[in-house]
Amino acid sequence: MKGEDGDAIQCRVPDDFEERAIALDLKKGRASGVKLLSRQDLDTQLESPGATWLDRAQVNWGRGGIAGISTRSSAFAKELDTAFQHRRTWFV
Repeated sequence: MKGEDGDAIQCRVPDDFEERAIALDLKKGRASGVKLLSRQDLDTQLESPGATWLDRAQVNWGRGGIAGISTRSSAFAKELDTAFQHRRTWFV
């Protein structure tokens, strides 16, 4: 992902993020909307010999998008599209 200045932004989600988010939601008395889609980071998924979240997402992407992400507008959508291209190249 890239910031407004065009430089790469790196962020790391803590290993216990899912548990912490669910605990916070329960504490606040609301249903949790957190769903862990993959424990593998994107770079690991690009060269994984097995099926990944990225592969499943690519199938759904071809059907018009995933998880409410527009196929045209967001920086995340562009990053996903690039990842899909790398994954296809790796398979070939």
